[in-house]
Amino acid sequence: MNPPQIGILHRDIIDESFFNDFSLEIDHPDLNLNIKAMPALGPFACAEWFIPTVIAAFVGKAYFEEFFKEMGREHYQILKQALIKLTKKSINQPRLEPTLMTTSGKVNQNNPYSMAFSIMAEANDGYRFKLLLPKYTEKFSYDLAVAMFMEFIADYHLLGVNSKAHHEILKSGMKAGIILVRLNIETNEIEWQDSIPPEVRARMIDRSTT
Repeated sequence: MNPPQIGILHRDIIDESFFNDFSLEIDHPDLNLNIKAMPALGPFACAEWFIPTVIAAFVGKAYFEEFFKEMGREHYQILKQALIKLTKKSINQPRLEPTLMTTSGKVNQNNPYSMAFSIMAEANDGYRFKLLLPKYTEKFSYDLAVAMFMEFIADYHLLGVNSKAHHEILKSGMKAGIILVRLNIETNEIEWQDSIPPEVRARMIDRSTT
């Protein structure tokens, strides 16, 4: 069976009907869409931004390498608008935003990014991009963030090593796995988001130079 070109992975507390509009909007006889529920997850030994969100939309590289080449940009524009709608619908649901605890058992209030929704996009060589989105606020343009992320991914699959996305992979220093990215609201560009706090990163650099 061919891998899904588009996927939705969601916690099983959410009824699949929540995604009916999205499914109808992107529906195409040649598109493989997979919507899958998952049970509540246990503790993760990783930075919280790598933890799967309550809802995660997934765009496989097969979408760009196969479907996009056959169908052109028409369906791509439909998908982009459907993802924008799903993003805002999900982010604007306070009940979906989980409460994360620190290792000391305290509520972590320092995380600016939503754990309710994210978008993942498959790259080459074992890489995946994860778009981090701020928790709901009227001051942030979720439309722009999703649109720019989709252009970022489309350019990656079109331009390869000459794309900005490839440059962000190099900047991250990752050899494979998830590359965290965000919309820089000052430049309106998608950029790598370091998962290590700046003060910790600075100490690591100091140690490496002494």
